[in-house]
Amino acid sequence: KGKKKLSDILTSKVVTALEDEPVDSVARKLQKHRISGVPVIDSKRQLKGILTSEDLSKLIGRR
Repeated sequence: KGKKKLSDILTSKVVTALEDEPVDSVARKLQKHRISGVPVIDSKRQLKGILTSEDLSKLIGRR
């Protein structure tokens, strides 16, 4: 409430995942930090995508 701009809610300590990181490791990060998604970066710290807990749920559901 009372927030009008993204800068009002952004966090400066972003939890990220590397694109070659094991899926179970990323799942543990989500749980540990109580977050629903992480930016996925490459070795040059360039954004490759976003992985969400919903994405992981879909992946597990396919098994």
